[in-house]
Amino acid sequence: AVQAGVWTGDCVVGGGGESDCSGAGKALGPVKIAGNLTIASGEKLTLTGPIWVEGEVTINSNVEVKVAEALGSEGVVMVADYPANQLGRGRIVTASNVTFVQTSAEGPAILVSTNTGDNCGVNPAVQVSSNTATVVFSAPEGCIFFQSNSLVRGVLAKKIHLAGNSEIVYDPRLAYVILKT
Repeated sequence: AVQAGVWTGDCVVGGGGESDCSGAGKALGPVKIAGNLTIASGEKLTLTGPIWVEGEVTINSNVEVKVAEALGSEGVVMVADYPANQLGRGRIVTASNVTFVQTSAEGPAILVSTNTGDNCGVNPAVQVSSNTATVVFSAPEGCIFFQSNSLVRGVLAKKIHLAGNSEIVYDPRLAYVILKT
């Protein structure tokens, strides 16, 4: 469980005003968000601890998500989970040109969806648009759909669909990171 404060309602990084839970420093974590998390196009966000989103995670185009250097080789986990409706909610969707920056000690961002949508063409648990790179995705009971030109470090899912020029480049060091977290 995330040991942190709770953000009630939807969070829009870059949304300004009361809905922006990242603050002026554009950093987030550790936190539980009792709503949806949306990262607006063109934003840069630093993950400083684990994040539990009780809803949807939407990362719009041209976004950079960086793992805070202080997290070292362990990296950080973001979980989209809506226990009351795991088929209908708890999805992760990234738009095109989203970059995940690991720490200098190669600590990754690990994004986990508990959504059980396993129909890749209709409602995948995780939908990754083009040109998304260097991240680990997990949907143990759902489908992960990678659209064109995606490059990921690792993936765990009930079903995986790769579209044009997408690659999964397994990094054996991830086994240690995932098992340790």
